[in-house]
Amino acid sequence: MDVTKQSFQRAQHEFKDSILQCDFVAMDMEMTGLYESKQLTPNRYDTKDERYEKLKRGVEAYGVVQ
Repeated sequence: MDVTKQSFQRAQHEFKDSILQCDFVAMDMEMTGLYESKQLTPNRYDTKDERYEKLKRGVEAYGVVQ
């Protein structure tokens, strides 16, 4: 969805209406970074909980740009 200053109000209304009809929402965003350190880079030996925590810390540490 391309949103401009002129189309923001309409897009925001459409977006909110769409979310209310969803069971699950996922967003793809560009971040200013991924991992805080080498130790927080996910690897194939991580459990699902470890992987989630590592990725969560990266999302919390870096800003969204797009």
